[in-house]
Amino acid sequence: MPTIQARPSTSRGHGRQNWLESYHTFSFARYHSSEHKRFGALRVINEDVIAPGSGFGEHPHQEMEIFTYVVEGELEHQDCEYGDKFTLSRPSVSESGHLNPSLSNTEILKRGDLQFTTAGKGIWHSESNASKDPNHGVPLKVLQIWIKPHMTGLEPVYHTKHFSDADKLNTLCHMISPALLERYVGGTVPINADAHVYASIVEPGQMVMHRVSGEKEKQRKVYVHVVMDDGSGEVRVAVEGGEEVLKGGDGAYIKGLGDEEVRFESVGKGIVEFLVFDLA
Repeated sequence: MPTIQARPSTSRGHGRQNWLESYHTFSFARYHSSEHKRFGALRVINEDVIAPGSGFGEHPHQEMEIFTYVVEGELEHQDCEYGDKFTLSRPSVSESGHLNPSLSNTEILKRGDLQFTTAGKGIWHSESNASKDPNHGVPLKVLQIWIKPHMTGLEPVYHTKHFSDADKLNTLCHMISPALLERYVGGTVPINADAHVYASIVEPGQMVMHRVSGEKEKQRKVYVHVVMDDGSGEVRVAVEGGEEVLKGGDGAYIKGLGDEEVRFESVGKGIVEFLVFDLA
């Protein structure tokens, strides 16, 4: 029988700087929790609010599937990939070998955009608020998510795809699916992990249902994260073994078997937006 355990927003890690406010579902940076290190291959869910004219400068990543879900505002993303001499200190071109031009991307991403990178052997990237005026600009709100790939040494790959509010309204919009051909779902972004990611925006009184992937006798994990809002959205998440009512910033751990049902009912006064991670 599947079980469900809430992860209240108030129990998350929280960091604040002049330019950044960040909430951590799992251990990250200065936040350490023995109970909330990861959930299967899911390693990071950070909910970030970035001030105008600010952002994360160039920094490296390796051996991780990384994606950014834009909630509000505009994100300026720049990345590049260095050859087999990738190091954790910023290399010059002469130190790193040739710069691979196949992964040199600069984009402005808006609400509904999903920016996905297979870091693989190594990338450098920067992410900042595209609104540059610190006095009159608009804050940028994003979810930063990391999932551990099923193998190492992958070539870096970059994807961007738009999923509109209409795509998500009162349904589960399938955004990410396993890259393996027999598991890949057309129209989604491929990931090098046994993971499916969905997004939904549900109006009050409406319900959506998710059938957990995988075989009936195989253990699966599902994590639900509710996007922070003005406080009016609530979702009742129900499985055979129980239910939890979640608000903005809350999450829930679900453990069970493949082919089991998870129900999501919007029970607040306003719409509720949430992500669903279906994991091995």
